[in-house]
Amino acid sequence: MLKINYDRKFDILYLSIGEPRPSYGEEETPGLVVLKDIETDEITGFTIFDFKKRVDTDSLNELNLPCKIDFKQLESLELN
Repeated sequence: MLKINYDRKFDILYLSIGEPRPSYGEEETPGLVVLKDIETDEITGFTIFDFKKRVDTDSLNELNLPCKIDFKQLESLELN
């Protein structure tokens, strides 16, 4: 299950994978926080800053996500 929330005011996309669980975040790439399970280090989600700006400039690939996400499927989000 993938849960998606977009904060239009601050241009931040939140992606949660699976059921909520205690996690911590690491910002290995500027603008991308990878959330990991506290006990297993399994990825539980992502926080992407300046999301619409990155979509508009086609720079999402520069984030080097540790997994494959088809952002074209997110076009239904109202980002304007």
